[in-house]
Amino acid sequence: ENDQILFAPSHISSIYLVPATGGQPVEISGLAADSESRSHRFPKWLPSGESFLYIAVFRSGGGDGMGSGLRMANLDKTINKTLMPCQSSVEFASGELLFVHDSILMARPLDHRLGEFTAPARPIMDGIHSLSAAHLSVISASSSGVMAYSSGVTGDGGFQSSQLYILDPDGSHEKPLEEPLMTFGFDLSSDGKYLTLSLPESKNGTFDIWVLDIERNLRTRFTFGPESESKGIWDPDNEWITYSSDQSGRSTLFRKKASGTGDEEALFDSSTDVIAQDWSSDGNLLSYTETDSTGKFILGIFNLATKETNAFHGQVEYSEGGGCFSPDDKWMAYASTETGNPEIFVESLEPGKGRWRVSADGGYNPKWAPDGNKLYYQAPGGLILAVEVESNVNGGLHFGATTQITDRVEGSLVGSFAVNQATGQLIVKRSTQSRKNSTLCLVNNWQQLLPPEK
Repeated sequence: ENDQILFAPSHISSIYLVPATGGQPVEISGLAADSESRSHRFPKWLPSGESFLYIAVFRSGGGDGMGSGLRMANLDKTINKTLMPCQSSVEFASGELLFVHDSILMARPLDHRLGEFTAPARPIMDGIHSLSAAHLSVISASSSGVMAYSSGVTGDGGFQSSQLYILDPDGSHEKPLEEPLMTFGFDLSSDGKYLTLSLPESKNGTFDIWVLDIERNLRTRFTFGPESESKGIWDPDNEWITYSSDQSGRSTLFRKKASGTGDEEALFDSSTDVIAQDWSSDGNLLSYTETDSTGKFILGIFNLATKETNAFHGQVEYSEGGGCFSPDDKWMAYASTETGNPEIFVESLEPGKGRWRVSADGGYNPKWAPDGNKLYYQAPGGLILAVEVESNVNGGLHFGATTQITDRVEGSLVGSFAVNQATGQLIVKRSTQSRKNSTLCLVNNWQQLLPPEK
């Protein structure tokens, strides 16, 4: 009611305040001084307009084992106290704190001026949908008596699951791999035997890298830290796995022995979020995508020998990312928005040796076939397309016919397919129907559902 907005800019940030008319956001919840928490999220104004509720996600356990807790704070920072352990985001309406515990919607009277509960919690209804890995309850309620909520449970950690499929190089002979799962990025080892997965850890709301032995259909956990690790990629010799970790408050790059032994190593520091994309075949150059404060993507290359990082094209106004080295390390395939929409380009790693636009109607996440005679990429509409590639007499490239390989592939900035460099087969990710479909429900006069206070 004071025309101010509270928000969390990311999953590992503090709560910020900004005028509804626009202006410079101001950090308000003090995450930097909160050593036990990895993020503050889902703020909710209290009626005074001077204080608010939020969820603190703990670094490891805490909150009676829930991994998060409900706190109350005010704008002048004189109050910042924990009210109770809490699994996920809350609502406050008609003097009641509404929260979800093990899929049950609970109500507990709260004196918002004192920040004290005046009676025990009472159950209202069952089957409320929560994204446990995100600490989010899918519910919204108002004092006018209107409540909306989602019922049902989906996927790992509450997220919609996906199914991985193995396809022949031409898209034929499709077969499922593993059980349905939710993964934030995956990558194949060069021998095609192992797959990295980034799987949710529901208790702490984080992600960890796992390694799947494809032949034995057996997963092994690879990272164990309290922060999130995602998008693990293999080096050419399958000796190391490189991944992003947000342990420093932003996603930076680390690598660790694929055997799981030894400590992880930081590759380089960055003031922005970084995702690893691809190693050159000699294991010396790493392509990565960096996100700056404006949301623009920057394609960069890290030299392992010199420890130097450089933007592929220096300072440009458009976004670039998804860099993938050709098998002979002569070419870089990547996506660029220089035409207004993401399109696939291929450029020589030796300056002045050629650059070509490959896609015609949008594309991202390019991947080379093992012998370099074909370039796969994702296209709008859930498609995987492949374009034929030939070397010409002048040392350049010629791009031939484009063929649709498959469809119904999930769209994702971290990529939803991988190419087996040993067999040429593809692994693609498709959304699956949940075992329990969620339903959006609307309730009028929700206060009538409240049982009497004890």
